[in-house]
Amino acid sequence: MSITLDELFLLVGRLDDAPGFDSPRERFRRFLLDRVTDVPTARALVDECQRSVGEQRHRALQDLVVIAGRFLGFEIIFGSYERTADIVKVDGQWRSPGLLDVVLEIRTEQTPSPSLDALAAATAAATVGRAEPRLGLCVVARQFAARDKLSRTLATDPRLTDMRTVSVRSLMALAARAAADRLAHADIVALLKSSIALDFVIDLLDRPGIDGQSSEPAAERSAAAPRSRRQPSFWAATITWNETATPEQLLGSVIASRRVLATCHTGRLRGQASPGDWVCFFVPGKGIVGHAQLAAILDDGEKVVRHSLRFNCIYRLEQVVLYERPIAQALRADRPFETPPTDVPLAGPCLAPMIRQDFLALTTYRDDTTTIEEAKSATA
Repeated sequence: MSITLDELFLLVGRLDDAPGFDSPRERFRRFLLDRVTDVPTARALVDECQRSVGEQRHRALQDLVVIAGRFLGFEIIFGSYERTADIVKVDGQWRSPGLLDVVLEIRTEQTPSPSLDALAAATAAATVGRAEPRLGLCVVARQFAARDKLSRTLATDPRLTDMRTVSVRSLMALAARAAADRLAHADIVALLKSSIALDFVIDLLDRPGIDGQSSEPAAERSAAAPRSRRQPSFWAATITWNETATPEQLLGSVIASRRVLATCHTGRLRGQASPGDWVCFFVPGKGIVGHAQLAAILDDGEKVVRHSLRFNCIYRLEQVVLYERPIAQALRADRPFETPPTDVPLAGPCLAPMIRQDFLALTTYRDDTTTIEEAKSATA
C-alpha cells in the first residue's frame, strides 16, 4: 500500500453523511471497493485506523470492516456514520442470500457505551421482511475501553441471543484464512450462527500463521517448539482445596492475578502439557470456572510459587478468562475428562486430557436452564 490513511483523507475530504456521487464518503468507498481487494491491503489500513484515535479513523474503520465481509464471501452494504433522531443507525451489513444477514456495529473510543441496545434495534430494523436468519455483530477495536463490560452484558442478558462480538484482530485473521481458501463461506456462516465466543475459537484454529508467521506471542522458554508447528492439546485442571488455600483463593490470587498454574500428578492423571496448549479450570461442586492458554513452562518456579518442589510442573498463563457463572454442565457424570479422587490431598491442580471438540463444547456451553442442582442430579 503506497498511500497512507492521512493522505487518503486529504484526497477524498472529511468523511460525513453528505449525499452525492462525488461526496467524500462516496469517493472513499469507491477507493476501498476498487483498490482494497486483498487482505494485506485491508490489514494495513485497519492497522492505521487503530494506531490513533478520532472520529475520522472511526469512520474509516467502519467502512473497512464492511469491506472485510467480501473476503468472507458476503455481499456488503455500507451504513451511515451519524445517528439521527428518526432513523436507527446501521454501520453496515453483510448478506449471504438464503443463509444469513449480519448487521454490523463498530466500537472504538468514539463509542464507549457497553450497551448493545442500539445494535439490537439496528438488527431488527435492517432485516425486516427478510427470511434469512439474522444476527448483530459488534466488532471491537483495540481503542474500545469497555470491552469487558460489553462481554458481561452479552453473557447475562437473555434478550441478546442474536448478538455476537469479535475483535478487529480476530476478524482480520478470519478474513485471511477465508481468502486463502482455508475456510469455506459455509463454515464462516456456521461459526457466526453459533453462540460460542468468536475470538476464542478463531484463536484456536490450528492453521498456519498468516504470511507464514504466527500471530501468537512467542513462548518464554526458548526450547519450546513454535506453536504453529504442532497442534495444541486441551486439558482440564481440577482445582481443589489444600492446606494453604481454597479453590477460590487459588483462582483469584495465583491464576488470575499472577497468571501461574502449578500442577501435580496423582493416580493415572500424570499428563504434562506444553506451551500453546489450552486448559480449563474445573472446581468440584461448581463446574468449569474459566480457561487459559499455556504460554511457557517455568524452570525457575521457586521465584513465583511457594514450595515449588511439591509440584511437577509450573506454567506461565496467558489469555486468562474467569467466568461470572460456572458452567455446571461439567458436573454431570458423563463429563469428558477425569477428576482426581476426592479423598486424596493434593498440593495443587492436576491435568486431565480432553479432545478439542469437548473442550470447545464445555468452555462455551451457555444453557441458563441447566442449574448446578440439575447437573448434580445427573451424576451417577
